[in-house]
Amino acid sequence: MAKNPKYSIDKRVTWAQAVRDLGIKSMNTGQFPFFCLFLLSFVIVLSLPAHDLSTLLRRLAGHLVKFELLAYILWFGTIAGWYFHAKYVRKAHAEEYRRIASEKTYLQELLNQNKFNSSEE
Repeated sequence: MAKNPKYSIDKRVTWAQAVRDLGIKSMNTGQFPFFCLFLLSFVIVLSLPAHDLSTLLRRLAGHLVKFELLAYILWFGTIAGWYFHAKYVRKAHAEEYRRIASEKTYLQELLNQNKFNSSEE
């Protein structure tokens, strides 16, 4: 079947589609409040005049040099560590369930001398 050049699919993603997709993904994973806070802070930073933005960045850098924001940095590191650990544990748990399922199927076939159909199809 020939493609109609009149109806071509544009695969580029606009910024609105990207924000929509991120919002939907954050709703599905339970991280929507964090997404809203990030979006709000992004809009606030974009709406600041250049002079105020440079002042804000200088003040933040000064607080970082004096280790006054160290607790926030450590908190962020803890949250990131928890996220990656939870991701690792979920993957290991799923692999263990697959291993147990295949072992159970093997033993059932060994005891019954029959080949069973897979329930994953």
